[in-house]
Amino acid sequence: MKYKIRKDLIISKNQGKIQIFVPDRSEIISLNETAGFIFERMKKGDYEKLITKKMIKKYQINKKQAETDLKFFIKQLKKTNLIIY
Repeated sequence: MKYKIRKDLIISKNQGKIQIFVPDRSEIISLNETAGFIFERMKKGDYEKLITKKMIKKYQINKKQAETDLKFFIKQLKKTNLIIY
């Protein structure tokens, strides 16, 4: 599945970490390295399968771990209403 990042979010990188300002909640969300990587791939329009492959390569993890991490992060993005699906 392909997800879209909300267009009203203000996204910045600071010392390698991604911070997201959510205007309707006046909230700042900081992402760790893995979450930032996934978020960037989603911004570029990558599908889940491609993101999984890139995670396996980048972090040298197995497919199951990559899928689990990706699903958890997507669940968090849905819960906080940061993506459109």
